[in-house]
Amino acid sequence: MNSIYNTLFEMMQDRGYSAEKKSTNNIELDDFNIVFTKNNTTCMIFYIHDTKVGINHIKSIIENLELKNCNNAIIIYSLAVTSFAKQFLDTSNYNIELFNENELFKNITKHYLVPKHKLLNKYDIKNLLENLQIKQINLPRVKKYDPISKYYGAQKNDVFEITRYDNDVKSLYYRLVY
Repeated sequence: MNSIYNTLFEMMQDRGYSAEKKSTNNIELDDFNIVFTKNNTTCMIFYIHDTKVGINHIKSIIENLELKNCNNAIIIYSLAVTSFAKQFLDTSNYNIELFNENELFKNITKHYLVPKHKLLNKYDIKNLLENLQIKQINLPRVKKYDPISKYYGAQKNDVFEITRYDNDVKSLYYRLVY
């Protein structure tokens, strides 16, 4: 539980969110009831442990989001998500992300083979495309459900700037999220 908790905080910090972190080594399930804030937006965390995530769980989470006037949530689950729950999420107007707890045991961005990734804002994307004299569709692609895309919460048509070093030579690469 501690490693999932720590990775969650690192991930949300990398996304620009903040929240008060407990400084204990004995993290319990209730400690995952966290609300992260970034500017005027909030993201609520829900941890569903020891049961499949069904449509009733999703409806309950959406009710909580409506009560707190929040549009963003992350569901961490241990077993599986039913196909009906996934379909319901696809038709929902809420931005609800699903993470299996195995995906949060380790922070993938800290692996020595993973180069530094940064999501570009709309202004930077526009400048990049003008400088390269290409259209956005001509950029190499990365899937929205790629682990690094999920980690950063990338959406369709976002662009990653990837910084790689080879013999102390810095190279920039770009990937379009699809």
